[in-house]
Amino acid sequence: MVLFRTFDVSYSLAAFVSERGVRSHAYPRCPVLADLDPLGNSTMHYGGDMGFGPDGKLYVTVGDNLRGPNAQELGNRFGKLLRYNPDGSIPTDNPFFNQASGPNRAIWALGVRNPYRMIFHPTTGQMLIGDVGSAAWEEVNVGRAGANYGWPIAEGNSNNPAYTNPLLAYPHVDDGSGVFGCAVMGGDFYAPANRTFPASFWDRYLFADHCEGWLRVLDPANGSSVPFGSGFERPVDFKVGPDGNLYTLQRELNGVARGVLYQVSFSGGGNQPPQIGAQPQDVTVGFGGSATFSVVASGTAPLGYQWRRNGASIPGATGASYTLNNVQAADNGARFSVVVTNQYGSATSREALLTVRNDQPPSATITSPAQGATYAGGQQLTITGTASDPEDGTPPPEAFEWEVVFHHNTHTHPFIEPFNGTRSFTATIPTDDETATDVFYRIHLRVTDSVGNTTEVTRDVLPRTSTANLQAVPWSWQLTLDGSPVTTPTSFAGVVGVRRTLGAPPRTVNGQSWVLDCWEDHSTATERPILMASSAATYTALYRRNAGSVGTGTGLSGTYFATNNFTQPVVTRVDRVMFATWPGSRPPACRPTASRSAGPASYKGSSPAPTRCSWSPTTRPGSGSAARGSSTPSAPRRPPSNAPPSRSRPDSGTPSRSSSSTMPGRRSST
Repeated sequence: MVLFRTFDVSYSLAAFVSERGVRSHAYPRCPVLADLDPLGNSTMHYGGDMGFGPDGKLYVTVGDNLRGPNAQELGNRFGKLLRYNPDGSIPTDNPFFNQASGPNRAIWALGVRNPYRMIFHPTTGQMLIGDVGSAAWEEVNVGRAGANYGWPIAEGNSNNPAYTNPLLAYPHVDDGSGVFGCAVMGGDFYAPANRTFPASFWDRYLFADHCEGWLRVLDPANGSSVPFGSGFERPVDFKVGPDGNLYTLQRELNGVARGVLYQVSFSGGGNQPPQIGAQPQDVTVGFGGSATFSVVASGTAPLGYQWRRNGASIPGATGASYTLNNVQAADNGARFSVVVTNQYGSATSREALLTVRNDQPPSATITSPAQGATYAGGQQLTITGTASDPEDGTPPPEAFEWEVVFHHNTHTHPFIEPFNGTRSFTATIPTDDETATDVFYRIHLRVTDSVGNTTEVTRDVLPRTSTANLQAVPWSWQLTLDGSPVTTPTSFAGVVGVRRTLGAPPRTVNGQSWVLDCWEDHSTATERPILMASSAATYTALYRRNAGSVGTGTGLSGTYFATNNFTQPVVTRVDRVMFATWPGSRPPACRPTASRSAGPASYKGSSPAPTRCSWSPTTRPGSGSAARGSSTPSAPRRPPSNAPPSRSRPDSGTPSRSSSSTMPGRRSST
């Protein structure tokens, strides 16, 4: 059986059985095991891994689809580890089977961000997951039924006992340990039947970092790790073969996205002289083109390189690759080799032949977007290029190959895969995108002439950014930003037009429950998406004491007015308790109007219990009837049971007034 995923707007797990292992690309007879959740607007952080565990069940890891709160919700399968029977049904002993419903019963563990790789030890059954982090930490987690790994509330180790801490966490910046990176690439346990590596590797976990290119060996018993190798370029996977060797898959070679599979073997311990693993290859180019020769070598670090042309050393050519620019006819037939050295010996590569065609390469230009262009989320880019060739004239559209790559920090994500056949196309920047600001898009145009000479040009499009402020009233409580807790007041930067998620969860202070009444712009959602504005914006969460649902109580009926002459009623409702503290710059209890001027309020009815309130706005009795009972100032002043502490009106400087009453009829105060 072969398992694979199909991706479009939604994605599925499919399986098929074939004596040759693969059917046609259209998957005509492949049974679908499970349809996973449809993707949101983002196409990042949805991938992961899958494989059968020691219990015979199918395990699947799924990222949060670039929305952190997904990882903590049982109403979706993003940011989770899933568990299925081999036929796609859901095991009834899954830990959340009775809490979740429908397909979400497949959830086996939660709280992960981007669990890109997962593996089981072939004999012990231990499951390790490489979870790619956000801004601070990378994690290697032990898979456990029902575990909550904390994302997006916690990243790395946490003091909250509700969350399962990682077996290993390493930071994004060097903390002095020398172990840091940006994206953990989980690998494999070294436990083959034929063990060619020494005993210090046996049953250990091999993992790497995508950005830094190092490889380390982790002890799964205690989480300690030691270095093993370095110099890998954008590694994405590691697997131990039945022959005892390690096979590594990486995206790049010498900075070019080529896709490379390496075999890593162990040639003995101690101090090792250099060995050539990948020899320089012959290159053919046209006049004026560039020729690059590269080598891959191993041995005890540090390694030194010296490139030679026709046996003579090339000054300054001391890297793992060498590029000859502006190739001319005189370079035809030149041979290039490299000598790799360390303190224990040297190794010389084969000579690679340079062939120069009697043909000049084409010229290429990206005309749109212009140099220095910027982007915002949701913006449509028009991408256009031109080209000419000294021999062919104007190349046809089929000669144009385009690719767009999204760059984040020191790593990349595919955005538009290479395609050809056009001189111009459009691309829409997603609004659900990486929330960091150290990002940009790089447009690649490659034009190839009739004899195979290729010219590549690029254009970087940088983001437009802005700052937003986040605060809470009446106190500087923790809110959430993209699902992660932040202490207010705070400011954060983002790319204009990219979606962020703000949250105002309930709080308990001195035994009293406080809930969101509304945001200052009248939104009442405890979790709300925003698009980063083109200029600085402020978002304020207004809290009230939790005394029941506002507007649905059995107490006093209140009518709120937009003007001080009581001629423009805004809303009438019955509150469980009076919401009377009304700062002059804010509407009363989130009235549904865009007007934000401080207006009066009129109350009538009976108070359900002895009530102590403070007023800032003008109030009057309803219907003009005399109120029974008394209303007297109280000292010290105290806020109402569901309002923030009493304070002066910011627009008048007049102190709030306090009164208390048990009136069964109408009530007023000025």
